Amino acid sequence: MTAAFAVSRGAAYGAGVRFDSSPLEYFLQYIDPDLLETRLLESLFYLHGQPPLFNLLLGVVLKLAPGHFGAAMHAVYLSLGLMLSLAMYLVLVRVGLRRWTSAVVAALLSATPAFVLYENWLFYEYPVAALLVLSALALSEFLRRGTFLSASTFFLLLASVIYVRSIFQIAWLLLALGLLLAVRADLRRTVLLASALPTLVVLLLIVKNVVLFGVPTTSSWFGMNLAQVVYHAIPAADRRPYVERGELSRVSLIDPFSPPAEYRPFVSSRATGVPVLDSFVKSGGAPNMNNKILIDVSREYFSDSLYLVRVRPRAYARAIVDGGKLYLRPTTVQGFIAQNRSEIEAYDDLFNRVVLLRTRHAFNIGWTILAAHVLALIYGLRLTYRLLRRRVVASAAAVTLAYVWLTLAYCTVIVTFTQVVENDRIRFFLDPLVVILVAVPVRDTFHNVSLRRSRRGAGAAV
Repeated sequence: MTAAFAVSRGAAYGAGVRFDSSPLEYFLQYIDPDLLETRLLESLFYLHGQPPLFNLLLGVVLKLAPGHFGAAMHAVYLSLGLMLSLAMYLVLVRVGLRRWTSAVVAALLSATPAFVLYENWLFYEYPVAALLVLSALALSEFLRRGTFLSASTFFLLLASVIYVRSIFQIAWLLLALGLLLAVRADLRRTVLLASALPTLVVLLLIVKNVVLFGVPTTSSWFGMNLAQVVYHAIPAADRRPYVERGELSRVSLIDPFSPPAEYRPFVSSRATGVPVLDSFVKSGGAPNMNNKILIDVSREYFSDSLYLVRVRPRAYARAIVDGGKLYLRPTTVQGFIAQNRSEIEAYDDLFNRVVLLRTRHAFNIGWTILAAHVLALIYGLRLTYRLLRRRVVASAAAVTLAYVWLTLAYCTVIVTFTQVVENDRIRFFLDPLVVILVAVPVRDTFHNVSLRRSRRGAGAAV
């Protein structure tokens, strides 16, 4: 596995793929690099637009390797890539695949264009993918051994994901906790004890946001995200009559995630003395999307979006359909990785056509992606239902697969109804989970076919 990983990364480097650390300077999700270096803890404490863990990583690396930030982060991502590849192999073995089959599947997944490209892009989707697969491995280990340490590792990984990616909220952790309590009564005490501290850590972040900002989640941007979906099919010209009648706020005249300075005529905000809350632009000139004004702006968007969903439900439905089409496109069409993609364009095009079955017709989606998601969701739903109804033994493999399905289903619902701009990019960290859920029924199908052939052969011989 390690050799296959090294060969694929060497080939990518030889083709011209290089780690892109430029997002540090201008991505909306990142704190001003100057503040990360000089006022890291303060800025993390007052961060409301994003959970703080990824920005903490950026700040620590900036402090430890100020002149070699890109190289240091590349090393971090390569390490995550190797861990992801090895963990994927181990999870596949744990859920019942043969070792060589697991090795081939994990190695091929690791060498896909998407994994190579996202590993060379400074964004949190790749770390989240690694954390999710590691959490499945930790859960499998706990279910096999029943130790407090392995259970704690599992729940700490869940808390880490929540601290990195705002799609994952405490509801996801509680769903995973509820699943374990429901299907493994013999481990309830260990599960409750091991989950206590990670759950408390997540709750403390939410309480901090409630007390400081009145935001009961890990991110204040939910209203803006929802508005992007709703406004997708209702352009500004169509929203204006609602504003003039007083049915929508004046904020609705501006597209979501516009620079915070554009909202100043509509929303007032007092200075706090904290740069990460007061600055309208970062030191490099990019908008500071953690400006305090965006908290009230997001609330306005949320209220306006709910109103438009009630009065224009068909427009919201059209946006959901468009988001679904985007969700099923190859993740390599993401514009931010276009430069590196151009270095392996022939490989990516071939992979998209032959493996993902993407054509220029029928919504431009990858039909393999659609088929895999349908199979994964149906298989996982059936397995989880049977587990909860006590119709199948709650083995380590079965419960691990149920957790993987729970995570896939949770994210699919969240993305479907609250995202419409970069759904393909968001789907990236779910692809390993889909592969895990598809691999098992495919293995079972081949096994059953082989068994029937053997029986027919034995019957013919008799």
